[in-house]
Amino acid sequence: MLGAVSNSSSHVKNSNQAGGGCLVLFGLVFAGFGLLFIFVIFGQAMKEAKAYLWEETPCKIESCEIKTQQGREGGAFQLQVNYQYKFKGNSFISSNYTLQEHWSNDYEKLALKRKELLHSAEVTCYVDPDNPANAVIKREGVGTGLMMLFPLIFVAIGGAIVWGGVVSLRNKKAEKDGRVQSISSRGSSSNLTAWKFKLIFGALFALIGGGVAIPLGVIPAMKMSSSRSWQETPCKILWSRVQRHESTSDGKTSITYSIDIFYEYKFRDNTYRSNKYAVFGGSSGGRAGKREVAKRYPRGSQQVCYVNPDIPEMALIKRGFSLSLLFALIPLVFLLIGISMLRSGLRSSGSRSGRAMGAGSSEGRSFADAYRSGARGGMESAAPQRSSVLGDRSLQQGISGEAKVLSPGKKRLGGALVILMVALFWNGIVSVFLVQAVKGFQSGKGEWFMALFLVPFVLVGLVMIAVFLYQLLSLTNPKPVITLRPGIFQPGKTSEIAWKVSSNAERIQHFKIVLWGVESATYRRGTKTHTSREVFYVHSLFESTMHSDIRSGTVQFELPVDVVPTLSTGNNAIEWELRVEGDIPRWPDIQDKYVVEVRGGGIRN
Repeated sequence: MLGAVSNSSSHVKNSNQAGGGCLVLFGLVFAGFGLLFIFVIFGQAMKEAKAYLWEETPCKIESCEIKTQQGREGGAFQLQVNYQYKFKGNSFISSNYTLQEHWSNDYEKLALKRKELLHSAEVTCYVDPDNPANAVIKREGVGTGLMMLFPLIFVAIGGAIVWGGVVSLRNKKAEKDGRVQSISSRGSSSNLTAWKFKLIFGALFALIGGGVAIPLGVIPAMKMSSSRSWQETPCKILWSRVQRHESTSDGKTSITYSIDIFYEYKFRDNTYRSNKYAVFGGSSGGRAGKREVAKRYPRGSQQVCYVNPDIPEMALIKRGFSLSLLFALIPLVFLLIGISMLRSGLRSSGSRSGRAMGAGSSEGRSFADAYRSGARGGMESAAPQRSSVLGDRSLQQGISGEAKVLSPGKKRLGGALVILMVALFWNGIVSVFLVQAVKGFQSGKGEWFMALFLVPFVLVGLVMIAVFLYQLLSLTNPKPVITLRPGIFQPGKTSEIAWKVSSNAERIQHFKIVLWGVESATYRRGTKTHTSREVFYVHSLFESTMHSDIRSGTVQFELPVDVVPTLSTGNNAIEWELRVEGDIPRWPDIQDKYVVEVRGGGIRN
């Protein structure tokens, strides 16, 4: 049986290295999908960006109407505008609203543009200096480029996964080569890397999540809410149909459908038109359900629509909230993750700054170091204050001579249940869209773009399920039962730890029991309160690869007399943890930890 060994090197398994490699591979695949979408969007944005080099010129709108072409695939409406402008002393006439001719399925959007053009006191157009007869009113390159924010989410997540895999592989290699210090020694450098990582990826996640969640979720949600108070108005159906959409990718054509109901209504003595059925439009597989909706609004029939009294160009037939809003939860999750990472990173940064500023004073020093220094007489001013807080507590509570038994039990099950809840939440949202995609392929009209879009989300869901199953497997691991004698450790006194693995002890190749001391400090920086945690003590109590020793045994040890006991003073806390680790080949490892108590010892008056 091995004796107690301090700062022993960790045992490294090939499975851990394989885990880091899998993270790198998975992250590259995840990021690859995002880069593919970015490449496609970037190509389109570059075609439209050349108009940003053209010269601004005042122009005068002569006419502006919305052309309607019923039955046209790819959009039934087009904004037609005619305007005059002068360039270098010459007069020109143009009818180009954008660089490329666009047909749209959104009549409301075009109606709002028409209103803006007709009511603007001054309109600016952009003239090609090399060909002054060529001009546009609207430049679209930036708007198209902003669409890259959404696939950039995949790149950010993939990059974070790759980074985690690389760090894992690097740390494992360092441990194998014996170049890794104890956790307490390397705490500052790892904390520095951690807060920088949180700030960078937190800002990226928040920017991307917010950039997508606001137009995709927040704005539609606000419109859904406000539409409940829109004014009920009679309307006449001009046409009602199910529109067919085709898209080709890799030589394969996918077909989707959307509800297209075009209607006319009068509001405050003016006539308006709209084809908004509900706030969320879009197309998807499955024609039958949409056809039933279209049948309820036959052409020429009188129906009821709901008009925004402040903007009469905005109307709906179906108002209120829709389950389609669940789609907005996906980017909203990334926004919340980003904000959380930013907040944590800023706190960690502030914690480091606070410690650096106070490095020369007792307030800026580690509380554990200050306590030990005071115990040795090195902190004359601090020692009496600490002894009154810690010494009194130790004397009043005393030391328990009773044994204490520790067993994993419910802790392992609790971890599995948490992972299960997260997996159910994520996969529940993804399944709504996955079912629609599968139905499309079953009917022979699958949409490949939607399928590729869902792949990363499905992969994340599968990983969550795999992690849950992995955690379930850990429930079947051998359960080491640990007995502490006495149940509460005392510095300077001999303590004993006994363990027993009742069954399947031979599955464990490497067994280890380690005692950790963890310090947490809470302090104010400006008007905010920050809390930092750091490991200050690591002591390997037992380590063996022999089955006879792993099955059962005892080890005695003695904590240093000046070690910091368990305490909580409001702003500072010291916790002690006993960590039981067991390596099992081709199976989840044993990783159980328990909070233990250390009392007494410390400062001598």
